[in-house]
Amino acid sequence: MSHRRAVPEPNDAFQALTNTHDNDDDPVRVWKSTSLADLAATMTSGLLPYRLNTDVEILDKILGRGAYGEVVLGRYGGKLVAVKRLRADNYTVAHMEMLIQEIELMARFSSEYLVAFVGASWCTFADMKCVVEFMGQGDLQQYLSSTKDGNERLFPWSAKLQVMRRMLRGLVYLHGASVIHRDLKSRNVLLNDAGEAKLGDFGIAREVSEESMTNAVGTYRWTAPEVLKGKHYDERADIYSFGMILTELDTHALPYADMVNDRGQALGNFTIMYKVMQGTILPTLSPTCSPWLRDLVYECIAHEASMRPSAADLDARLAHVDPSSPF
Repeated sequence: MSHRRAVPEPNDAFQALTNTHDNDDDPVRVWKSTSLADLAATMTSGLLPYRLNTDVEILDKILGRGAYGEVVLGRYGGKLVAVKRLRADNYTVAHMEMLIQEIELMARFSSEYLVAFVGASWCTFADMKCVVEFMGQGDLQQYLSSTKDGNERLFPWSAKLQVMRRMLRGLVYLHGASVIHRDLKSRNVLLNDAGEAKLGDFGIAREVSEESMTNAVGTYRWTAPEVLKGKHYDERADIYSFGMILTELDTHALPYADMVNDRGQALGNFTIMYKVMQGTILPTLSPTCSPWLRDLVYECIAHEASMRPSAADLDARLAHVDPSSPF
């Protein structure tokens, strides 16, 4: 794949904020000064084309929460939406920069296989919100857990195949735009009310550059070994993550969830990371997993990135799979 765009550089205004207020942990207080208000205006100027003309109504329901951000249910234009915002009690200027970069990136996307961007909303700079379409059935990880018992009836093979193909088409779109998701996992695959899967959460997605992309980001159970090692990686790191999600579609369990050490204890995070980096561990597949799906998983999670297929190749191959049977 040609490398057409540079990774976005840190915003100069953000750098000024960071350098000037390294010891001030209250972003609201920081941004009240006149000079910094001007900087804030500069930083948000690129978002003005995407600013919603009325504020979003926030409803009393948290859809997801992380260390520094949360997603809440909202309403805009008479429709339910998901609203991503930073937690007022625990975020930094760097987190605000990431949110603004995510807004700018999502605003460029136009694909039915990605969660749709609605717009940005803010009253003050510290109140920045990224508004996207609401996916009524939640994330794939949650859905797999809820359908674990009697899964063939509740989540049939034909539906799983459609999830796979929609994920791949989302990756085809991103990789065609020289964008790596970098945090592909079952929690970042969302399902709408019709059960259609879309890729979401582009908080750490980045454009491929000529330079080596080496930041070790993502969530360890789905993260490719070259990323964990801090080595150069490209869009094939997303293919590794896709392969790990395939194991979840087969088992309805998190990768490595069944594995224990010599004392019968669940493997710890660092143990799994080390074994993945060394290439000495593989996720479990069910006894009923079809041979072709097993082979596909192992191809996607090959230790050597050069051995992994592209998203376009995978999608073309799945087009010939019988939707009525996994065998």
